Amino acid sequence: MLLHASLFGLSEAGASPAQQDALRVLERLDVLPALVSIWVPSVGAAVFTDSVREAIELRSLGSVLLVAVALLGVGFLVGGLYLTLGAATVRGERISLPGLSYRTIALAVRLGLLVLFTVSLAFFPFVLTVLLLQYVPGLGALLAMLALSFLLWLEFYVFFAVDGLALTRWGVREAVRRTIALVHEHFWSAVGLFGLYWVIVLGTSIIWTGLLSVHVFSLALGRVLAILGNAYVGTWVSLATLLYVWDRLTLHETPDHTASTT
Repeated sequence: MLLHASLFGLSEAGASPAQQDALRVLERLDVLPALVSIWVPSVGAAVFTDSVREAIELRSLGSVLLVAVALLGVGFLVGGLYLTLGAATVRGERISLPGLSYRTIALAVRLGLLVLFTVSLAFFPFVLTVLLLQYVPGLGALLAMLALSFLLWLEFYVFFAVDGLALTRWGVREAVRRTIALVHEHFWSAVGLFGLYWVIVLGTSIIWTGLLSVHVFSLALGRVLAILGNAYVGTWVSLATLLYVWDRLTLHETPDHTASTT
């Protein structure tokens, strides 16, 4: 599902060099991965790309925003459902279908707010870094290293805030505040889990990506093995992080505003 280069009514013939570079990028911009939630184990949308490569053409900024909101909304709902089921497993709950629907939508909304909060924190350092790299390269390079450190720190805390949202009824601000306190109290174990999570996810992704192109009896079988293997490993890793947060939330106190069995 690709964005067409005529997105803003420009053609390479009448565009500046910078606009021509942007148009070439847009010609190759695949929007299908937006459907894949960042919280759900996935080998990526590349598996399906070949069959939908000429699916959509967008010619206005409004249509781009509409498609982006729709795809991201579906992604948040999928992520909300996945995390709700995982949290229920960790808490030992049984959820009715109406309760599952309500909690999925509520969690999807809070995840969206968490993403907006995170993007708002990262936006100013990103813009400032880009401007300095363009006009003051030396200072910009130094700021880029500081910005990367800040983004890593931000990702570290948001990583556990997502589990806090899934396991409780906390709002975004409360989840961020409490998970920061939790990480500070169990800092080195949290760092170890965070690092182990990414080692497993990034390491096994090499295997799954390789299987996508390996002919095991047939190409389709290789894809199936990659999808199943990634889902199995990714789900266990996700449950491990949820269990880690839940154990520490209940270690000293019973979390208030937690989701009750429905």
